[in-house]
Amino acid sequence: MDEKATHLGGAIAVVGYAAWNLGAYKAASAQAEESASSIWELAFTLSYVQDLVVGLKRAFFLLELEPEVADPEKPQQFPTEIKCIRFEQVRFAYDEGKNILDGINMSVRSGTITAIVGATGSGKSTLMSLLLRLYDPSDGQVLFNGCDLRDMKRCDIRSNVAIALQQNILFNKSVSDNICYGQNEKIQSAAAIAAAKIACAHDFILEMPAGYETEIGERGGKLSTGQRQRISMARAILRDTPILILDEPTASLDAETELRVMQNLAKWGRNRVIFIVTHRLSTIGSADKIAFLEDGKIKEFGEHSELMAKAGAYKNFVDFESS
Repeated sequence: MDEKATHLGGAIAVVGYAAWNLGAYKAASAQAEESASSIWELAFTLSYVQDLVVGLKRAFFLLELEPEVADPEKPQQFPTEIKCIRFEQVRFAYDEGKNILDGINMSVRSGTITAIVGATGSGKSTLMSLLLRLYDPSDGQVLFNGCDLRDMKRCDIRSNVAIALQQNILFNKSVSDNICYGQNEKIQSAAAIAAAKIACAHDFILEMPAGYETEIGERGGKLSTGQRQRISMARAILRDTPILILDEPTASLDAETELRVMQNLAKWGRNRVIFIVTHRLSTIGSADKIAFLEDGKIKEFGEHSELMAKAGAYKNFVDFESS
């Protein structure tokens, strides 16, 4: 009897010890999992806070930046009608002592298309940046109807200049939304259609599944490059500004469409000043005037036939592009 009791007591002790150890293991495991989860959450939070701090530093840095171009204390009113844009002995340098533009002289009348032509790095984009007053000339003047741009407010200048960039900025919205982007909500659909017709975009838009309400995908991914160019051009035209800047607007268009676009722009721009930055010879030939830039200077300025007859830098450029 005593021996049985002893065995029974030993068994109970073993079972109790095992149960206690199992409970202790489960408790320890739960605590370990909870601790691991807490450590992971802490690491995630620290990483998030670090990213947030970096982002906030960048945001505050940008907010505290002062623009290099300041508005005048007593600004002059922007002209109600642009009759002439003139560059007088304009020089500009991003870094002191190295002129990107060096003594630019050019006069452009309203109702004309001027092609800005030259090799990469010749100063074409910088010249157009001065028109938007993104920078002020280091020397010389940019004049609208004889009034220096530095005497006008930046917002007045930029609200009167429309630009279509070579890199088309489109959104995952409808065709209509992309053309009307940045416009007053009251803009009429008829105006958007008229702008699309000038840019030769109307016909292909109507062929799309939902016409002007067709979604074009992220960055216009459902459109061809030429179609994206024409949508961007229509957006700039819709702004109905007295000055229009187009950067390589016909680079991806076929010859027939390009000709129609240039003809439409010529009609639409009868009371406007249009600048086209381009390398495409057919587009250049359709312009009223050509400014050929080289090393920051306008080497030649005039009509295509006139410059070809001179047999100078422009003709050399045309011959090289044609070869």
